[in-house]
Formats: sequence, structure tokens, C-alpha cells
Amino acid sequence: IPTSIGLTASGVDQADPVRIHLYIFRDRAAFERLRGTVDSCARSFVTDPETYETVEQSPFVVAAQGPWGAGFEAAVRDALEVAAGTGE
Repeated sequence: IPTSIGLTASGVDQADPVRIHLYIFRDRAAFERLRGTVDSCARSFVTDPETYETVEQSPFVVAAQGPWGAGFEAAVRDALEVAAGTGE
């Protein structure tokens, strides 16, 4: 099973496509135990640590090079909440 799923996304106020890495953990315990490894892994693809973006909602973490538009980040956050069963 891959560590993360890579995809390219844009939209809302994110005109330039951004490569996103989606990390999916088995459950809350795995999320809590392994969450710190995402930032370590991100060092392999982040070119500017100052604009590194991450959004999380257990059991998911999205990480990518930024900067992101505020609306785009909100859309990603909303999508993770819905996927995790905590949003509308």
C-alpha cells in the first residue's frame, strides 16, 4: 500500500495546479501515532519550507507545496471533513 496518493488539483482561487499528497491512515490511533511522519516525508517534495501547506482531519492528511489560495484551502479542509464523516 502506498504511503500517499499523489494528485494535481486547482480551482476556487488556486489558478496554478498544485501537486497534493493525500495520506490515509487506518484509524485514529494510527493517525495519532504516525502523523509526524508526514512532515518528514514532505521534505522529499517541498521546495520552499516557508510555503509548505498541510490540512488534516483524522484519518487524513493533505500536504503540498504552497502557497494555496484561502478558498482552495477551505475547500480541501471541507472535503476532508466530509470524507472523515465530521462535516456536511
